[in-house]
Amino acid sequence: IVRAQAQYRMYRQRRSYLRNREEIRRRLDEQKANRWKQENKEKVEREHKERQAQMMAGVANLEIPGDLALVYSKIDDWEQQHGGHHIITALGDVVSIDMGYKLPVDINSHVFSKYTSVYFKNPNW
Repeated sequence: IVRAQAQYRMYRQRRSYLRNREEIRRRLDEQKANRWKQENKEKVEREHKERQAQMMAGVANLEIPGDLALVYSKIDDWEQQHGGHHIITALGDVVSIDMGYKLPVDINSHVFSKYTSVYFKNPNW
């Protein structure tokens, strides 16, 4: 009887130990996965910041031609030519211009080659 009791206690303790061991392994795996995700996220952010810094450094170190530097120096004094004080509202209707471009009335009775030979004799437009 004593041996059976010992076997049962051992079985119960072993089952508890295996459950605890699996729980610890699961937690460690989760921590490892979270750490890996965090490291990857930090790596991506760091690479993005480095790329941005390289792009900004590349733009900052460009050699600017003299004409463009002159334009940049005068850009603060620039005023819009067609600003609000130069534009007024038109009173009345705006009349459209009739250009008078019309095709001949008998265009359907001629083949295109005849039409071009009649109306486009002079190449001086």
